[in-house]
Amino acid sequence: MKKNVTYLLGAGASANGMPVVKEMNNAIFSVISLLENYKHSKNFNAKEVLQVGDLKFTQEEAANTLISNLKDMVERVRKFGLSVDAYCKRQLVRNQPVSNEFKHTYSVALTILEIRGKEIFKNNQLIKRLRETRYKDFFTDQLHDYSLKKEIKILSWNYDNLIESSYEEFFENDWGHKTSFSNLKMTTKHRSFAHNPQIFKLNGMLGFLDREHNEHYFTNKHSTVLEDSIKEILRRYMFATEKKLYSLLSFAYEEEWGGENRSVLKSALEHTKDTNILVISGYSIPKYNLEIDRKLIKNMTNLEFIYIQDINADEVVSKYKEFIHSSLAGIKPIKDCSTLYMPIELIVSSTQQ
Repeated sequence: MKKNVTYLLGAGASANGMPVVKEMNNAIFSVISLLENYKHSKNFNAKEVLQVGDLKFTQEEAANTLISNLKDMVERVRKFGLSVDAYCKRQLVRNQPVSNEFKHTYSVALTILEIRGKEIFKNNQLIKRLRETRYKDFFTDQLHDYSLKKEIKILSWNYDNLIESSYEEFFENDWGHKTSFSNLKMTTKHRSFAHNPQIFKLNGMLGFLDREHNEHYFTNKHSTVLEDSIKEILRRYMFATEKKLYSLLSFAYEEEWGGENRSVLKSALEHTKDTNILVISGYSIPKYNLEIDRKLIKNMTNLEFIYIQDINADEVVSKYKEFIHSSLAGIKPIKDCSTLYMPIELIVSSTQQ
């Protein structure tokens, strides 16, 4: 009999292509440096007019606005010695939630980091840039008719688009965001792309809604060449901020404080209730997500076994037992993070296809 397998993904599941939480503030500073260097490159025309609808601004104005907002964001976060996520939770608790402009600024930083790839330094010298390949490896075994096998669900705390971009790269097809979301049966705060969703983006995604509630992203398509995308990113950033448009990046914990972000959590609870096997990958169970994690896992009333995949797996197992453990399910730490862990129940299922 096939087992229902749910993945709970944290930043570590994308760590080969994106900075993890403790690296994020420094990574955003690197984006600021990148943009300042871009202003002195041959591709930068300071007086070039970028236009969106009735909005007009020079490329220099757009770059300076983004750089200024990034500096302000990082300084506000560092003042309290927090990660961006923890800072946003703090502001919500204080009834001073971060603005859509703050979310747009953070989204653009993450978009640039995703396109650039994760930089690895040795003796202060850049030696290589990494890109996340584990999702593509996972798709090799776990797709059926362009979608995930029906027994698989994914709960992702990550904002990045690496699952979607890996999916397009796997098929060597630039379908565009909406087709990928539909094929992967994604659900976010703003929309469900399927009646029977399988991937739940708990913190939303990188983009914004226009006045007609159409989704827009900060790049038209997935690209691995930053210079080809940066002008378009600046243009869309200015449009989103000047028009005060609504960010697609959301924090699942916002709904815990009376916000409107209810649909994605409700859907996740409904569709993962019958989980038999839970794989927690690259996720340290931070305090600001704790109540939602408890709610999701306690709702899995048929849970039989939990795999915790992390380079510090034993520590996460202890944390899980202390804060969440509420069932008789067995728990096993997995320290090998070279691939997205596939439990034997999925491998057996694959051989039976």
